[in-house]
Amino acid sequence: MRGAAVRILLFVGLALAGFGLALFARRLAGLPAPRLDELNGAAFDLYIFGFAAQTTLLPLALIYLFSATPWFKRLVNGQASRRDRRRTFAALALIQLLALNYDWGMTFRTGEQVTLGLVTVAVGAWLGGWRTGLGLALLTALVRGTQDVITYDEQATAAIAANPAALLDGDLAGNLLLYHYAASLWAMAALWAAGATALLCARPGARLRPIAAFGLGALLELLAGAMLAVSWDSPRDTIELIGPNMLVSGLALLAVALMVRGAQADHAQRRADAADLALAQAEIRALQAQINPHFLFNSLNTILYFVRTDPETARQLILHLSEVFQRVLRSGASVALRDELGYSQAYLALEQARLGERLRATWTVGDEGLLDCTVPTLILQPLVENAVKHGLAPSERAGRLEIALDRSGDDIAILVRDDGVGIAPARLGELLDPDYRGPSIGLSNINRRLTTLYGPAYRLEIESAEGAGTSVRLRLPMGAL
Repeated sequence: MRGAAVRILLFVGLALAGFGLALFARRLAGLPAPRLDELNGAAFDLYIFGFAAQTTLLPLALIYLFSATPWFKRLVNGQASRRDRRRTFAALALIQLLALNYDWGMTFRTGEQVTLGLVTVAVGAWLGGWRTGLGLALLTALVRGTQDVITYDEQATAAIAANPAALLDGDLAGNLLLYHYAASLWAMAALWAAGATALLCARPGARLRPIAAFGLGALLELLAGAMLAVSWDSPRDTIELIGPNMLVSGLALLAVALMVRGAQADHAQRRADAADLALAQAEIRALQAQINPHFLFNSLNTILYFVRTDPETARQLILHLSEVFQRVLRSGASVALRDELGYSQAYLALEQARLGERLRATWTVGDEGLLDCTVPTLILQPLVENAVKHGLAPSERAGRLEIALDRSGDDIAILVRDDGVGIAPARLGELLDPDYRGPSIGLSNINRRLTTLYGPAYRLEIESAEGAGTSVRLRLPMGAL
Protein backbone atom coordinates (compact mmCIF):
# COMPACT_ATOMS: atom_id res chain seq x y z
CA MET A 1 0.00 0.00 0.00
CA ARG A 2 2.80 2.37 0.91
CA GLY A 3 4.67 1.55 -2.30
CA ALA A 4 1.55 2.34 -4.36
CA ALA A 5 1.17 5.70 -2.63
CA VAL A 6 4.81 6.55 -3.34
CA ARG A 7 4.37 5.66 -7.02
CA ILE A 8 1.27 7.87 -7.26
CA LEU A 9 3.10 10.81 -5.68
CA LEU A 10 6.01 10.34 -8.08
CA PHE A 11 3.54 10.12 -10.97
CA VAL A 12 1.93 13.43 -9.96
CA GLY A 13 5.36 15.00 -9.54
CA LEU A 14 6.40 13.78 -12.98
CA ALA A 15 3.24 15.25 -14.49
CA LEU A 16 3.83 18.63 -12.85
CA ALA A 17 7.45 18.57 -14.04
CA GLY A 18 6.22 17.85 -17.57
CA PHE A 19 3.88 20.81 -17.58
CA GLY A 20 6.64 22.97 -16.12
CA LEU A 21 8.93 21.95 -19.00
CA ALA A 22 6.13 22.63 -21.47
CA LEU A 23 5.71 26.20 -20.21
CA PHE A 24 9.48 26.66 -20.26
CA ALA A 25 9.68 25.43 -23.88
CA ARG A 26 6.87 27.82 -24.85
CA ARG A 27 8.75 30.69 -23.27
CA LEU A 28 11.98 29.75 -25.08
CA ALA A 29 10.06 29.80 -28.35
CA GLY A 30 8.97 33.37 -27.65
CA LEU A 31 5.28 32.48 -27.52
CA PRO A 32 2.85 34.31 -25.25
CA ALA A 33 1.32 32.58 -22.24
CA PRO A 34 -1.40 30.06 -23.23
CA ARG A 35 -5.02 31.22 -23.03
CA LEU A 36 -8.17 29.13 -22.66
CA ASP A 37 -9.87 30.91 -25.55
CA GLU A 38 -7.27 29.33 -27.84
CA LEU A 39 -9.12 26.04 -27.33
CA ASN A 40 -12.41 27.28 -28.77
CA GLY A 41 -13.69 25.12 -31.60
CA ALA A 42 -11.73 22.00 -30.64
CA ALA A 43 -13.76 18.82 -31.24
CA PHE A 44 -13.42 15.04 -31.65
CA ASP A 45 -12.59 14.30 -35.30
CA LEU A 46 -13.35 10.82 -36.68
CA TYR A 47 -10.88 11.40 -39.51
CA ILE A 48 -8.09 11.90 -36.99
CA PHE A 49 -9.21 8.76 -35.14
CA GLY A 50 -9.02 6.72 -38.36
CA PHE A 51 -5.62 8.17 -39.22
CA ALA A 52 -4.29 7.45 -35.71
CA ALA A 53 -5.67 3.89 -35.81
CA GLN A 54 -4.06 3.28 -39.18
CA THR A 55 -0.61 4.44 -38.05
CA THR A 56 -0.84 2.60 -34.71
CA LEU A 57 -1.77 -0.68 -36.37
CA LEU A 58 1.77 -1.22 -37.70
CA PRO A 59 3.61 -1.15 -34.33
CA LEU A 60 0.80 -3.13 -32.73
CA ALA A 61 1.07 -5.86 -35.38
CA LEU A 62 4.86 -5.97 -34.95
CA ILE A 63 4.49 -6.17 -31.16
CA TYR A 64 2.10 -9.07 -31.68
CA LEU A 65 4.78 -10.89 -33.70
CA PHE A 66 7.31 -10.03 -31.00
CA SER A 67 5.01 -11.58 -28.37
CA ALA A 68 5.58 -15.00 -29.96
CA THR A 69 9.31 -14.97 -29.13
CA PRO A 70 10.69 -16.98 -26.19
CA TRP A 71 12.27 -13.87 -24.65
CA PHE A 72 8.92 -12.04 -24.57
CA LYS A 73 7.41 -15.00 -22.73
CA ARG A 74 10.29 -15.10 -20.26
CA LEU A 75 10.02 -11.34 -19.82
CA VAL A 76 6.34 -11.29 -18.85
CA ASN A 77 6.78 -14.32 -16.58
CA GLY A 78 9.62 -12.83 -14.55
CA GLN A 79 12.28 -15.15 -15.99
CA ALA A 80 14.11 -12.71 -18.25
CA SER A 81 17.88 -12.47 -18.25
CA ARG A 82 19.91 -9.39 -19.14
CA ARG A 83 20.31 -10.78 -22.61
CA ASP A 84 16.52 -11.08 -22.94
CA ARG A 85 16.13 -7.44 -21.88
CA ARG A 86 18.71 -6.31 -24.42
CA ARG A 87 16.90 -8.26 -27.12
CA THR A 88 13.62 -6.71 -26.04
CA PHE A 89 15.03 -3.22 -26.31
CA ALA A 90 16.55 -3.97 -29.74
CA ALA A 91 13.26 -5.43 -31.01
CA LEU A 92 11.13 -2.56 -29.70
CA ALA A 93 13.63 0.01 -31.00
CA LEU A 94 13.37 -1.51 -34.47
CA ILE A 95 9.58 -1.53 -34.20
CA GLN A 96 9.58 2.13 -33.14
CA LEU A 97 11.89 3.14 -35.99
CA LEU A 98 9.65 1.42 -38.52
CA ALA A 99 6.52 2.94 -36.96
CA LEU A 100 7.95 6.48 -36.83
CA ASN A 101 9.14 6.36 -40.41
CA TYR A 102 5.79 4.96 -41.56
CA ASP A 103 4.04 7.77 -39.69
CA TRP A 104 6.41 10.29 -41.25
CA GLY A 105 5.63 8.97 -44.71
CA MET A 106 1.92 9.34 -43.98
CA THR A 107 2.60 12.89 -42.81
CA PHE A 108 4.29 13.73 -46.12
CA ARG A 109 1.37 12.18 -47.98
CA THR A 110 -1.45 13.86 -46.07
CA GLY A 111 0.25 16.92 -44.62
CA GLU A 112 -0.91 15.98 -41.10
CA GLN A 113 0.96 14.58 -38.14
CA VAL A 114 -1.45 12.89 -35.75
CA THR A 115 0.08 10.29 -33.44
CA LEU A 116 2.66 10.96 -30.74
CA GLY A 117 4.35 7.55 -31.07
CA LEU A 118 3.93 6.73 -27.39
CA VAL A 119 2.51 3.20 -27.65
CA THR A 120 5.85 1.44 -28.21
CA VAL A 121 7.53 3.62 -25.58
CA ALA A 122 4.85 2.68 -23.05
CA VAL A 123 5.09 -1.01 -23.95
CA GLY A 124 8.88 -0.87 -23.53
CA ALA A 125 8.64 0.75 -20.08
CA TRP A 126 5.88 -1.67 -19.09
CA LEU A 127 7.67 -4.85 -20.16
CA GLY A 128 11.33 -3.92 -19.79
CA GLY A 129 11.31 -1.34 -17.00
CA TRP A 130 12.35 2.30 -16.91
CA ARG A 131 15.71 1.74 -18.64
CA THR A 132 14.07 0.25 -21.72
CA GLY A 133 11.43 2.99 -21.67
CA LEU A 134 14.06 5.69 -21.33
CA GLY A 135 16.05 4.35 -24.27
CA LEU A 136 12.95 4.21 -26.47
CA ALA A 137 11.92 7.71 -25.35
CA LEU A 138 15.29 9.20 -26.32
CA LEU A 139 15.16 7.35 -29.65
CA THR A 140 11.66 8.72 -30.27
CA ALA A 141 12.73 12.26 -29.38
CA LEU A 142 15.75 12.14 -31.69
CA VAL A 143 13.89 10.68 -34.66
CA ARG A 144 10.75 12.82 -34.23
CA GLY A 145 12.72 16.03 -33.76
CA THR A 146 14.89 15.31 -36.79
CA GLN A 147 11.81 14.51 -38.87
CA ASP A 148 10.14 17.75 -37.81
CA VAL A 149 13.19 19.82 -38.73
CA ILE A 150 13.41 18.13 -42.12
CA THR A 151 9.67 18.54 -42.69
CA TYR A 152 9.19 22.13 -41.58
CA ASP A 153 12.62 23.77 -41.89
CA GLU A 154 13.08 24.55 -45.59
CA GLN A 155 16.73 25.47 -45.16
CA ALA A 156 17.57 22.20 -43.44
CA THR A 157 15.45 20.24 -45.92
CA ALA A 158 17.28 21.81 -48.87
CA ALA A 159 20.68 21.12 -47.32
CA ILE A 160 19.85 17.49 -46.63
CA ALA A 161 18.26 17.01 -50.07
CA ALA A 162 21.42 18.32 -51.70
CA ASN A 163 23.71 16.28 -49.47
CA PRO A 164 22.26 13.58 -47.15
CA ALA A 165 25.62 13.44 -45.39
CA ALA A 166 24.88 16.96 -44.13
CA LEU A 167 22.99 15.31 -41.27
CA LEU A 168 26.42 14.59 -39.83
CA ASP A 169 27.62 18.16 -40.31
CA GLY A 170 28.39 19.85 -36.99
CA ASP A 171 26.51 23.08 -37.69
CA LEU A 172 23.33 21.42 -38.95
CA ALA A 173 23.39 18.71 -36.28
CA GLY A 174 23.87 21.36 -33.63
CA ASN A 175 20.98 23.37 -34.97
CA LEU A 176 18.54 20.48 -34.75
CA LEU A 177 17.60 21.46 -31.21
CA LEU A 178 18.58 25.14 -31.31
CA TYR A 179 16.77 26.18 -34.49
CA HIS A 180 13.64 24.20 -33.92
CA TYR A 181 12.44 23.10 -30.49
CA ALA A 182 10.35 20.19 -31.79
CA ALA A 183 12.81 17.58 -30.58
CA SER A 184 12.63 18.90 -27.03
CA LEU A 185 8.83 18.70 -27.14
CA TRP A 186 8.86 15.12 -28.40
CA ALA A 187 11.45 14.26 -25.77
CA MET A 188 9.19 15.72 -23.11
CA ALA A 189 6.18 13.67 -24.26
CA ALA A 190 8.13 10.44 -24.75
CA LEU A 191 10.06 10.71 -21.48
CA TRP A 192 6.81 11.42 -19.68
CA ALA A 193 5.21 8.31 -21.19
CA ALA A 194 8.18 6.12 -20.26
CA GLY A 195 8.45 7.43 -16.71
CA ALA A 196 4.71 7.34 -16.04
CA THR A 197 4.38 3.78 -17.32
CA ALA A 198 7.32 2.55 -15.27
CA LEU A 199 5.82 4.18 -12.17
CA LEU A 200 2.29 2.88 -12.65
CA CYS A 201 3.38 -0.70 -13.41
CA ALA A 202 4.47 -2.34 -10.17
CA ARG A 203 7.28 -4.25 -11.90
CA PRO A 204 8.55 -4.93 -15.44
CA GLY A 205 6.22 -7.32 -17.24
CA ALA A 206 3.45 -6.80 -14.68
CA ARG A 207 0.08 -8.28 -15.55
CA LEU A 208 -2.40 -5.45 -16.02
CA ARG A 209 -6.11 -5.94 -16.26
CA PRO A 210 -7.44 -4.97 -19.70
CA ILE A 211 -9.36 -2.01 -18.29
CA ALA A 212 -6.23 -0.81 -16.44
CA ALA A 213 -4.15 -1.10 -19.64
CA PHE A 214 -6.79 0.86 -21.56
CA GLY A 215 -6.80 3.52 -18.86
CA LEU A 216 -3.01 3.72 -18.91
CA GLY A 217 -2.90 4.29 -22.67
CA ALA A 218 -5.63 6.93 -22.50
CA LEU A 219 -3.99 8.72 -19.54
CA LEU A 220 -0.58 8.87 -21.23
CA GLU A 221 -2.06 10.42 -24.37
CA LEU A 222 -4.21 12.83 -22.37
CA LEU A 223 -1.38 14.32 -20.33
CA ALA A 224 1.27 14.13 -23.06
CA GLY A 225 -1.11 15.82 -25.50
CA ALA A 226 -1.94 18.48 -22.92
CA MET A 227 1.78 19.16 -22.39
CA LEU A 228 2.31 19.58 -26.12
CA ALA A 229 -0.73 21.84 -26.33
CA VAL A 230 0.69 24.06 -23.61
CA SER A 231 4.05 24.35 -25.39
CA TRP A 232 2.77 24.57 -29.00
CA ASP A 233 1.94 27.72 -30.92
CA SER A 234 -1.50 26.39 -31.93
CA PRO A 235 -2.89 24.53 -28.90
CA ARG A 236 -6.31 23.94 -30.47
CA ASP A 237 -4.82 21.77 -33.22
CA THR A 238 -3.02 19.69 -30.60
CA ILE A 239 -6.08 19.41 -28.34
CA GLU A 240 -8.08 17.97 -31.26
CA LEU A 241 -5.58 15.11 -31.43
CA ILE A 242 -5.96 14.13 -27.78
CA GLY A 243 -9.37 12.42 -27.89
CA PRO A 244 -8.65 10.15 -30.89
CA ASN A 245 -5.19 9.32 -29.60
CA MET A 246 -6.55 8.48 -26.14
CA LEU A 247 -8.98 5.99 -27.66
CA VAL A 248 -6.44 4.46 -30.07
CA SER A 249 -3.64 4.16 -27.51
CA GLY A 250 -6.03 2.78 -24.92
CA LEU A 251 -7.17 0.07 -27.33
CA ALA A 252 -3.57 -0.65 -28.36
CA LEU A 253 -2.38 -1.17 -24.77
CA LEU A 254 -5.49 -3.22 -24.07
CA ALA A 255 -4.45 -5.51 -26.95
CA VAL A 256 -0.92 -5.75 -25.52
CA ALA A 257 -2.41 -6.58 -22.10
CA LEU A 258 -4.28 -9.47 -23.70
CA MET A 259 -1.02 -10.65 -25.31
CA VAL A 260 0.71 -10.53 -21.92
CA ARG A 261 -2.18 -12.28 -20.23
CA GLY A 262 -2.16 -14.99 -22.90
CA ALA A 263 1.59 -15.59 -22.47
CA GLN A 264 1.26 -15.67 -18.69
CA ALA A 265 -1.76 -17.98 -18.82
CA ASP A 266 0.11 -20.33 -21.16
CA HIS A 267 3.07 -20.33 -18.75
CA ALA A 268 0.77 -21.05 -15.80
CA GLN A 269 -0.89 -23.88 -17.73
CA ARG A 270 2.47 -25.39 -18.56
CA ARG A 271 3.46 -25.25 -14.90
CA ALA A 272 0.16 -26.83 -13.90
CA ASP A 273 0.63 -29.56 -16.51
CA ALA A 274 4.15 -30.17 -15.26
CA ALA A 275 2.85 -30.41 -11.70
CA ASP A 276 0.11 -32.82 -12.76
CA LEU A 277 2.63 -34.92 -14.66
CA ALA A 278 5.00 -34.92 -11.69
CA LEU A 279 2.14 -36.06 -9.45
CA ALA A 280 1.14 -38.78 -11.90
CA GLN A 281 4.75 -39.95 -12.18
CA ALA A 282 5.02 -39.94 -8.38
CA GLU A 283 1.96 -42.16 -8.20
CA ILE A 284 3.49 -44.43 -10.81
CA ARG A 285 6.71 -44.67 -8.77
CA ALA A 286 4.60 -45.50 -5.74
CA LEU A 287 2.89 -48.26 -7.70
CA GLN A 288 6.24 -49.52 -8.91
CA ALA A 289 7.59 -49.57 -5.36
CA GLN A 290 4.87 -51.84 -4.03
CA ILE A 291 3.20 -55.14 -4.81
CA ASN A 292 -0.36 -55.64 -3.70
CA PRO A 293 -0.10 -58.00 -0.70
CA HIS A 294 -3.29 -59.79 -1.74
CA PHE A 295 -1.89 -60.36 -5.23
CA LEU A 296 1.38 -61.69 -3.79
CA PHE A 297 -0.44 -63.94 -1.28
CA ASN A 298 -2.78 -65.32 -3.97
CA SER A 299 0.11 -65.87 -6.41
CA LEU A 300 2.18 -67.77 -3.84
CA ASN A 301 -0.80 -69.91 -2.87
CA THR A 302 -1.44 -70.71 -6.53
CA ILE A 303 2.22 -71.61 -7.08
CA LEU A 304 2.19 -73.76 -3.95
CA TYR A 305 -0.83 -75.64 -5.31
CA PHE A 306 0.84 -76.32 -8.66
CA VAL A 307 4.08 -77.37 -7.01
CA ARG A 308 2.20 -80.47 -5.83
CA THR A 309 0.01 -81.06 -8.89
CA ASP A 310 1.98 -79.67 -11.88
CA PRO A 311 5.61 -78.69 -11.16
CA GLU A 312 6.22 -77.38 -14.72
CA THR A 313 3.30 -74.98 -14.43
CA ALA A 314 4.61 -73.93 -11.01
CA ARG A 315 8.00 -73.22 -12.58
CA GLN A 316 6.40 -71.04 -15.27
CA LEU A 317 4.40 -69.14 -12.65
CA ILE A 318 7.55 -68.49 -10.64
CA LEU A 319 9.13 -67.02 -13.77
CA HIS A 320 6.07 -64.82 -14.28
CA LEU A 321 6.20 -63.64 -10.66
CA SER A 322 9.91 -62.95 -11.10
CA GLU A 323 9.05 -60.82 -14.15
CA VAL A 324 6.58 -58.85 -12.04
CA PHE A 325 9.21 -58.29 -9.34
CA GLN A 326 11.85 -57.24 -11.88
CA ARG A 327 9.48 -54.73 -13.43
CA VAL A 328 8.72 -53.25 -10.01
CA LEU A 329 12.45 -52.76 -9.45
CA ARG A 330 12.96 -51.12 -12.84
CA SER A 331 12.13 -47.41 -13.00
CA GLY A 332 11.67 -44.89 -15.77
CA ALA A 333 9.02 -42.69 -17.29
CA SER A 334 8.83 -44.66 -20.53
CA VAL A 335 9.34 -48.19 -21.79
CA ALA A 336 9.14 -50.14 -25.03
CA LEU A 337 5.62 -51.38 -25.75
CA ARG A 338 7.06 -54.91 -26.01
CA ASP A 339 8.20 -54.72 -22.36
CA GLU A 340 4.92 -53.20 -21.18
CA LEU A 341 3.08 -56.00 -22.96
CA GLY A 342 5.35 -58.66 -21.41
CA TYR A 343 4.77 -57.29 -17.91
CA SER A 344 0.99 -57.29 -18.43
CA GLN A 345 1.11 -60.86 -19.77
CA ALA A 346 3.13 -62.00 -16.76
CA TYR A 347 0.63 -60.43 -14.40
CA LEU A 348 -2.32 -61.93 -16.27
CA ALA A 349 -0.73 -65.40 -16.37
CA LEU A 350 -0.64 -65.44 -12.56
CA GLU A 351 -4.26 -64.32 -12.37
CA GLN A 352 -5.34 -66.92 -14.93
CA ALA A 353 -3.64 -69.66 -12.92
CA ARG A 354 -5.50 -68.52 -9.81
CA LEU A 355 -8.94 -68.08 -11.40
CA GLY A 356 -8.69 -71.06 -13.74
CA GLU A 357 -11.63 -71.46 -16.13
CA ARG A 358 -13.27 -68.33 -14.76
CA LEU A 359 -10.80 -66.21 -16.76
CA ARG A 360 -10.12 -66.61 -20.46
CA ALA A 361 -7.88 -64.07 -22.13
CA THR A 362 -6.98 -63.35 -25.75
CA TRP A 363 -4.16 -61.13 -27.01
CA THR A 364 -4.15 -59.57 -30.47
CA VAL A 365 -1.32 -57.48 -31.96
CA GLY A 366 -2.33 -56.16 -35.36
CA ASP A 367 1.07 -54.66 -36.23
CA GLU A 368 4.24 -56.23 -34.82
CA GLY A 369 6.17 -53.05 -35.62
CA LEU A 370 4.33 -51.28 -32.81
CA LEU A 371 6.13 -53.38 -30.20
CA ASP A 372 9.31 -51.30 -30.59
CA CYS A 373 7.46 -47.99 -29.94
CA THR A 374 8.10 -46.16 -26.68
CA VAL A 375 5.09 -45.70 -24.39
CA PRO A 376 4.58 -44.31 -20.87
CA THR A 377 5.42 -46.91 -18.27
CA LEU A 378 2.56 -48.79 -16.57
CA ILE A 379 0.05 -47.63 -19.18
CA LEU A 380 -1.43 -51.08 -20.00
CA GLN A 381 -1.00 -53.28 -16.90
CA PRO A 382 -3.32 -51.18 -14.65
CA LEU A 383 -6.07 -51.52 -17.28
CA VAL A 384 -5.63 -55.29 -17.34
CA GLU A 385 -5.55 -55.42 -13.53
CA ASN A 386 -8.67 -53.23 -13.31
CA ALA A 387 -10.55 -55.53 -15.72
CA VAL A 388 -9.61 -58.66 -13.75
CA LYS A 389 -9.94 -57.31 -10.24
CA HIS A 390 -13.09 -55.20 -10.62
CA GLY A 391 -14.73 -56.69 -13.71
CA LEU A 392 -14.19 -60.45 -13.91
CA ALA A 393 -13.18 -61.64 -10.42
CA PRO A 394 -16.42 -60.49 -8.71
CA SER A 395 -18.54 -62.27 -11.34
CA GLU A 396 -19.94 -65.72 -10.53
CA ARG A 397 -19.70 -66.87 -14.12
CA ALA A 398 -16.76 -67.46 -16.43
CA GLY A 399 -15.45 -64.29 -18.00
CA ARG A 400 -13.55 -63.28 -21.09
CA LEU A 401 -10.84 -60.63 -21.37
CA GLU A 402 -9.68 -59.25 -24.72
CA ILE A 403 -6.55 -57.12 -25.20
CA ALA A 404 -5.97 -55.78 -28.71
CA LEU A 405 -3.25 -53.47 -30.06
CA ASP A 406 -3.19 -52.00 -33.55
CA ARG A 407 -2.19 -48.96 -35.57
CA SER A 408 -4.69 -46.11 -36.03
CA GLY A 409 -3.18 -43.51 -38.34
CA ASP A 410 -0.15 -42.14 -36.47
CA ASP A 411 -1.38 -43.53 -33.15
CA ILE A 412 -1.19 -46.80 -31.25
CA ALA A 413 -4.74 -47.96 -30.47
CA ILE A 414 -5.20 -50.19 -27.42
CA LEU A 415 -8.43 -51.94 -26.40
CA VAL A 416 -9.02 -53.74 -23.10
CA ARG A 417 -12.48 -55.30 -22.98
CA ASP A 418 -14.12 -57.64 -20.47
CA ASP A 419 -17.61 -59.10 -20.06
CA GLY A 420 -17.66 -58.83 -16.28
CA VAL A 421 -19.89 -57.00 -13.81
CA GLY A 422 -19.37 -53.53 -15.36
CA ILE A 423 -19.08 -50.16 -13.65
CA ALA A 424 -21.92 -48.09 -12.25
CA PRO A 425 -22.22 -44.68 -14.01
CA ALA A 426 -21.61 -42.70 -10.81
CA ARG A 427 -18.51 -44.73 -10.02
CA LEU A 428 -17.20 -44.36 -13.56
CA GLY A 429 -17.51 -40.58 -13.41
CA GLU A 430 -15.64 -40.59 -10.10
CA LEU A 431 -12.77 -42.67 -11.46
CA LEU A 432 -12.30 -40.35 -14.46
CA ASP A 433 -12.38 -37.20 -12.35
CA PRO A 434 -8.89 -35.58 -12.71
CA ASP A 435 -9.01 -34.60 -9.01
CA TYR A 436 -9.84 -38.12 -7.80
CA ARG A 437 -7.33 -39.38 -5.22
CA GLY A 438 -9.18 -42.41 -3.87
CA PRO A 439 -7.82 -45.90 -3.18
CA SER A 440 -8.38 -47.09 -6.75
CA ILE A 441 -6.31 -44.72 -8.87
CA GLY A 442 -5.65 -46.87 -11.95
CA LEU A 443 -8.07 -45.39 -14.48
CA SER A 444 -7.89 -41.87 -13.05
CA ASN A 445 -4.09 -41.93 -13.06
CA ILE A 446 -3.85 -43.16 -16.64
CA ASN A 447 -6.42 -40.62 -17.82
CA ARG A 448 -4.57 -37.76 -16.13
CA ARG A 449 -1.23 -38.88 -17.53
CA LEU A 450 -2.59 -39.15 -21.07
CA THR A 451 -4.21 -35.69 -21.06
CA THR A 452 -1.15 -34.11 -19.46
CA LEU A 453 1.29 -35.69 -21.91
CA TYR A 454 -0.72 -35.47 -25.13
CA GLY A 455 -3.74 -33.22 -24.55
CA PRO A 456 -7.46 -33.83 -23.99
CA ALA A 457 -7.86 -35.54 -27.37
CA TYR A 458 -6.04 -38.58 -25.93
CA ARG A 459 -8.18 -39.11 -22.85
CA LEU A 460 -9.51 -42.58 -22.05
CA GLU A 461 -12.69 -43.71 -23.78
CA ILE A 462 -14.73 -46.00 -21.55
CA GLU A 463 -18.00 -47.76 -22.25
CA SER A 464 -19.53 -49.79 -19.48
CA ALA A 465 -22.87 -51.28 -18.50
CA GLU A 466 -23.62 -53.01 -15.24
CA GLY A 467 -23.78 -56.77 -15.79
CA ALA A 468 -22.51 -56.51 -19.37
CA GLY A 469 -18.82 -55.59 -19.02
CA THR A 470 -16.47 -52.73 -19.76
CA SER A 471 -14.48 -51.55 -22.80
CA VAL A 472 -11.52 -49.22 -22.33
CA ARG A 473 -9.87 -47.61 -25.36
CA LEU A 474 -6.79 -45.43 -25.40
CA ARG A 475 -4.56 -43.98 -28.08
CA LEU A 476 -0.87 -43.14 -27.86
CA PRO A 477 0.98 -41.06 -30.46
CA MET A 478 3.87 -43.02 -31.93
CA GLY A 479 7.29 -41.53 -31.22
CA ALA A 480 5.93 -38.76 -28.95
CA LEU A 481 8.14 -39.63 -25.97
